[in-house]
Amino acid sequence: MHGRVDTKWTPPEGALNEGRYRTVHDARPHMQMLKVKEAAARLGVSTAAVYAWVDNGSLAHVRLFDHAIRINESDLAAFVGDRRRGRGT
Repeated sequence: MHGRVDTKWTPPEGALNEGRYRTVHDARPHMQMLKVKEAAARLGVSTAAVYAWVDNGSLAHVRLFDHAIRINESDLAAFVGDRRRGRGT
C-alpha cells in the first residue's frame, strides 16, 4: 500500500446515519465504482462540481485509505434522480 493512512479522519457527526458516507466495507465487489473524473464526465460537469457535491454531502461516496474518492454508479444515478426531482443542491 502506498501513502500513509490517516486514522484520525472521521465523517461529520451523524453523516454515516444519514447515508452521506459509506465505508470501504460497504462497497460490494459487483458495484461499479467511479473516479471523480469519470463521474464528472458522465454528468457533463467539471471535477470541481463533483468535489463540491462530495464536500457538502449531496453525493454519496466512498473514501479510500489514500483519501481517493469513489462513487458508486447507483449512488450517482440516485443523485441525478434527486436533482431532477428538485431535492439536490
